[in-house]
Amino acid sequence: MINQWIRYITKNWKRVIIIILAIIIGLSIIQYLNEKAKKQNEAMLNQAKVDESAIYKTESVLGQGTITTEQAVQNNGVIENFISYCNEGKTKEAYDLLSEECKQEVFPTIDDFITLYYQVIFANPKTYTLENWISGENTTYKVRFVNDALAMGGKKAEQTFEDYITIVYKNEVPYLNINKFVQKNDINQETELNGIKIIVQTENVYINNRTYDVIFENTNKNNMILYSITRNNNWYLQDEAGKTYLANMAEITNDNFILETNTSIQLTINFMKIYEKTDTVRWMKFDNIQVVNERETRFSMEVAI
Repeated sequence: MINQWIRYITKNWKRVIIIILAIIIGLSIIQYLNEKAKKQNEAMLNQAKVDESAIYKTESVLGQGTITTEQAVQNNGVIENFISYCNEGKTKEAYDLLSEECKQEVFPTIDDFITLYYQVIFANPKTYTLENWISGENTTYKVRFVNDALAMGGKKAEQTFEDYITIVYKNEVPYLNINKFVQKNDINQETELNGIKIIVQTENVYINNRTYDVIFENTNKNNMILYSITRNNNWYLQDEAGKTYLANMAEITNDNFILETNTSIQLTINFMKIYEKTDTVRWMKFDNIQVVNERETRFSMEVAI
């Protein structure tokens, strides 16, 4: 058998060499193609990483914090799901993505959400753009909604809406605070002077303002004037640098400015303070509280918050 192979090779040595060369060349081509495909795959993976980093912004456009690319991808995903649900008319699924705080403070019922948000913004299908506004434990995005011209049959996309959406996590699951609502904080701080007790309970932070639920109690034998538009007094927040942020007193009716003896009232007070990642507000102050019938008895109070 071996002798036959030797005779065959001797007789057909040229053909054998050609076959061997063809095998070597074929294997070389296969190896080259494999290496090329491997490099192409690596390039595609690297490009995907670059594109992902470019799309999912990790740095705040205001220079207020950064997040990881993984966080950015997750954040963008839940916002995309929310907008897709709204575009498809799946209001329950969209409402379920809201945080419990957002539901409690902004949209207590799904009907509130539908009437005050969904029907206002999503009367027509929307496309959107995102900006990482403020990054941190809770990241806030500036979202610009534009009519989807393609979905509307090529009609001009003129109508736009703007919102600030904040991502909050509960048990590592992302939820949304929408309609410029950022977060709710428990304060539970109080002070007492001359029979007046002021209790600051909670703080609701929005992108352009914040509101506080405040209780005023009067145990003085006299009625108290908490505020009068005829006097030079203010309710305001003050930060560490001494900068002040005034309350919007026009939102409180005049009846609430006088507190009778042995009574209490609860007010929601709105202050014009823009949201920032680093919050340096430290006090809530009330100037020139007056004892009724004792014009000279005036005093100021402050609550450390």
